[in-house]
Amino acid sequence: MSNATTVGLGLLAGLVGLAAALAQTGPGQSSLHASATPEMHVATIGSQVDAARGRIWWLTGGGLLLHDRARRQRITLPLPGWHWAGAPYGCLPSLALGPKGEIIVTSDVLPKLWRVDPETLVVSVHSPALDAQGDRDVGFAALSYSARHGAYFAVGSTPGSLWRIDPLLRRAQEAPLAAEAAPACRATGPIPTSPFLEL
Repeated sequence: MSNATTVGLGLLAGLVGLAAALAQTGPGQSSLHASATPEMHVATIGSQVDAARGRIWWLTGGGLLLHDRARRQRITLPLPGWHWAGAPYGCLPSLALGPKGEIIVTSDVLPKLWRVDPETLVVSVHSPALDAQGDRDVGFAALSYSARHGAYFAVGSTPGSLWRIDPLLRRAQEAPLAAEAAPACRATGPIPTSPFLEL
């Protein structure tokens, strides 16, 4: 095995290890939070690794942090109008890597999604039309893209709901679930001490 292959595999293993470091904010997060301040909170809510682009994304209490190996930069991306509540009110917000390298961020208190363009890093806000009972307050928690279905799936912030969201983030349909199949918020792990790699 060549040195370049060994280094590449080592980098990939490190990125995968960081992806496993999904975390939640600590106990006592009992109020509605907004990303109105430019500084980022230390607590990490979740992370995603984009190995194809050499990027690691962290969702924190104040917005997004990006470590971009190609640009050799650490970038802070505020999320305009982003609010979240977290425990004990429900599930934490989430982020997912899309099929073209875009990052999608949820709010657990608003039916909105924030999309980060993979090339320009511009953040856009989307309010998908909800196809279910319009009288409920709903936000989205654990989010994942399914290549098989060509759509995102999110756990709803209301108990026992699952949502299918089209890839253009225009429409969200509630997926029917059996009572025993009610989805959990998400797997959690230890809070990383630092959301940055050394450059």
